Amino acid sequence: MKNSTLKLAVITLATMLSSSACAQLNPGDVDETYTPDFDSNIMAMALQDDGKHVYAGAFKKVGGRSVCGLVRLNGDGTPDATFNAGGTGFDNIASAMGVTADGKFIVAGSFTKYNGEPVGQLVRINADGTLDRTFNGSNAFTLEGSQFTNEVQLQHIAVMPDGRFYVAGGFNRVNGNHAPLIARFSADGEYDASFLPTDKEIHLKSSPYVDGFFMDNDGAIYLGGAFSAYGGKFSNKRMVRITPEGKLDDNFHQPGFDGFVKSISPYGADGLLVGGDFLEVNAGARFLTCVINKDGSLRDDYNSLQYPFTQNPEDESLAVFASREAGDNVIVAGGDVSVMSNAFVYVLSKDGSKMSDAFNFGGGPNAIVTYMNVDGRNGFAYLSGFFTAFDGFNTTYFVRVAVPKEEDTAICGAKGGGDSFVARYNDGTWSVECGERLAEFRVTDITGREIMVKRAPQGTSARMPVTDGIYIVTAKGVSGKAYTVKKAVRN
Repeated sequence: MKNSTLKLAVITLATMLSSSACAQLNPGDVDETYTPDFDSNIMAMALQDDGKHVYAGAFKKVGGRSVCGLVRLNGDGTPDATFNAGGTGFDNIASAMGVTADGKFIVAGSFTKYNGEPVGQLVRINADGTLDRTFNGSNAFTLEGSQFTNEVQLQHIAVMPDGRFYVAGGFNRVNGNHAPLIARFSADGEYDASFLPTDKEIHLKSSPYVDGFFMDNDGAIYLGGAFSAYGGKFSNKRMVRITPEGKLDDNFHQPGFDGFVKSISPYGADGLLVGGDFLEVNAGARFLTCVINKDGSLRDDYNSLQYPFTQNPEDESLAVFASREAGDNVIVAGGDVSVMSNAFVYVLSKDGSKMSDAFNFGGGPNAIVTYMNVDGRNGFAYLSGFFTAFDGFNTTYFVRVAVPKEEDTAICGAKGGGDSFVARYNDGTWSVECGERLAEFRVTDITGREIMVKRAPQGTSARMPVTDGIYIVTAKGVSGKAYTVKKAVRN
């Protein structure tokens, strides 16, 4: 009895210390309690409001569970055994993932099987991790005529509010149809041949891959990579804009990168933060990152200079693989593609001119970082790459670090019974919280035009990018009560 009591006390103390350590994390600190133990890097992830997250990538084993390419982790970082229960996942890399409004996952990659069952390169996975057999899984992506490579890479998926979705990457044919680096599909996976930004082939002596991708709130799409002559024009190199109507934007002020584009993310309300391996843009110094307006013109209020990345840029092959505005700072992650141990995750000032005074990531990674996702609401950044340690903490391929929490701009106060009801909008995703279980929630603009309807209990969040403005969020609880709030959106 005495030994049992002592054992219980030790467990209780360890739990208290763990909780205390987690609670006391400062921006830049590694969360040493969140250690999934991936055996390879992740390439995409989906943040969920319940604290669980879904990861896709090159891994075959996570925390002792043999599951390839796709896994859901609990809030403490352990594999969720209820997701794809008993399944082994894909037989190869899952390289891209998007989330539908009803909580399913569209996944693309180089796989041919899921849980041992033959599948195509594009599948839909149910919210519980099982294969959705109602989805068209017969789409075939190919890359024909390239002198650079014949290897197809499916690198990005973006889901639209109506359920249609885009796949972007290294391919130029879908089901035999011309599809220059990007294709559109119906909600159930039927290829949409009417979406054709250009009928011209990409320049097949260049790399055909799309490393940078961003879909704006109005539906415009920005593609970045190492390609050239998109639309038959050699001036269209490294980055292009596709209009909301689905056509190549000839009015886009083509930035003159002297290197490749590897990441694109929002910067303020009307800018784009672009990362890559370039040293100049429009013949002016812009070291690895720059900010452009959405029309493609270069911004002068951001300029990341050579410091602190390197003293000898000509002798190194540095690249920013992921970049993200974070409050009054900018986080940039990457490294040297030829010397993997030469890696960095830096926090820069908002204008990129110096290291931030707010926080930093200490010693950072001991090898290159290739992926980053920032959850500003909960105050974490998720990083993956080929490192085995981060700021002295041993961790393979993945780490979670604390960042400053974004200001919660939710508008509270609801009609209908006095129970709490909160609507949030963050990075294109709507979410609601209520004192009771919801039957549904919907979003309309101030004219009453319906933007989205979300059925519950399938979930209380939905991907639905919108433009700046005032929106009305209404909900019905299972008790029959109605709730209404206004939500101001400022992207």
